[in-house]
Amino acid sequence: MVCLICRKHGGEGPLVGPRVWHDDLVVVTHHPAGFPGHLLVDSRRHAPELADLASRLTEHFR
Repeated sequence: MVCLICRKHGGEGPLVGPRVWHDDLVVVTHHPAGFPGHLLVDSRRHAPELADLASRLTEHFR
């Protein structure tokens, strides 16, 4: 099974939306069909579980 988030970063699938912000660790997008003001923050690196995220990445969420 292909990860929907990885497909989104490749420009494929239903989750593709305008990129609002990005750096070397995360991509922030807004999906127009979502809720107003709702942003999606995704890791650039595939991480099946929260525990798989690098500690450097988790600092973004503090």
